[in-house]
Amino acid sequence: MNSVRESVRDKSPYKRGADDGIWMGLVLIVLFLAVTQSLHSVLASWLSWGIALGGVPGLTYFFLKRSYDKDNGLTYFSSLWMQGIAFFFCGTLLLALFVYLYMRVINPTFMITQLSEIADLYKATGTANGIQISDTIHAMIEQNLVPSAISIGIETIWVGVFTGSLLSALMALLVRARKKQLT
Repeated sequence: MNSVRESVRDKSPYKRGADDGIWMGLVLIVLFLAVTQSLHSVLASWLSWGIALGGVPGLTYFFLKRSYDKDNGLTYFSSLWMQGIAFFFCGTLLLALFVYLYMRVINPTFMITQLSEIADLYKATGTANGIQISDTIHAMIEQNLVPSAISIGIETIWVGVFTGSLLSALMALLVRARKKQLT
């Protein structure tokens, strides 16, 4: 009886998504670190693009295909999609925790520095709109209207799960379509 329960639990899209989500969380943390350094390093900029456009979709496809293969091609689209949603939920939870710690402990001036650099870029355009946007950003900083670390962390979860859900749906379709072509 225990082996039946373990077999069912192993096939749960929630369990698979949670287990695989740890790996996605690590990839997303590397992506975040690359993005934070991309203004100062061309290598970090290229790395962030590579991870965002290749690594995240590739890892999603890999884990969904692995589950599909483990189930001998009998996994429904909805189950693969749910696994992907759980995958991104767990991954973005790790990312959100890291983002929060990064902005609170490691680099507490991160948001202010980023906003100041953006304001300087707008001011450097020399256009009336650019200068107005720059002044607005500086006013936000002076009035302490900068988003807090916890709000950025929570928004990270929302954005990650939403976009991850869309990507998971696409990858689940690809996994099932590719398998059908091969048989």
